[in-house]
Amino acid sequence: MLYEFTQQGPSARQPFDEDADDELIRRISRRDQRALQLLMVRHRPLLWKVINRCVANPAESEEIVQQCFLLLWERADEYNPARGKVVAWLVTLCQRRAIDALRRRETYERCKERYAAHSHDERDAWHSSNVASANESAAILSRLINKLPAAQREVVHLIFFRGMSQRQVAEYTGTPIGTIKTRIELALRKLRKAAASIGSSGEEFY
Repeated sequence: MLYEFTQQGPSARQPFDEDADDELIRRISRRDQRALQLLMVRHRPLLWKVINRCVANPAESEEIVQQCFLLLWERADEYNPARGKVVAWLVTLCQRRAIDALRRRETYERCKERYAAHSHDERDAWHSSNVASANESAAILSRLINKLPAAQREVVHLIFFRGMSQRQVAEYTGTPIGTIKTRIELALRKLRKAAASIGSSGEEFY
């Protein structure tokens, strides 16, 4: 791919001397750090603008500029004057780096979205599972209570579902408090025994 590039004339303070650029590239290929510094001073503002137009992030643009000049240091001997000017080649390098950075950012954002969606689905599944488990437990408890003798079943409902005390139940039903205590003790013993037997012996209430 030819790296042709067209731009408006440079400012008077930083004249673009293409022959000087070519010479700097040759010196850079011979590991001349001073030549790299001169080329950076000359073209860094333009390259930063090119990159920032793509990534729209000043800090990230600065980092990519640094990466591009590091790449230039490593690949200066690949420059071919017949294919375009030095500044065009540098712009091409920077554009490619900027596009790669943008793709990585988009990939990262898509991964975050997928992770968030997956986490949301897991939370929903966990909630649904717990709701279903609670509903199932309530249904089992209801069946067990319904198997109690009527007098014991009444005491359980009044104490655990209507919030009465044992004394209030005795007054409400006109039953001695000692009898109420006996009924609730028997009912709870049978419920525990029946709950423990579920899924094993299938033992019924007696």
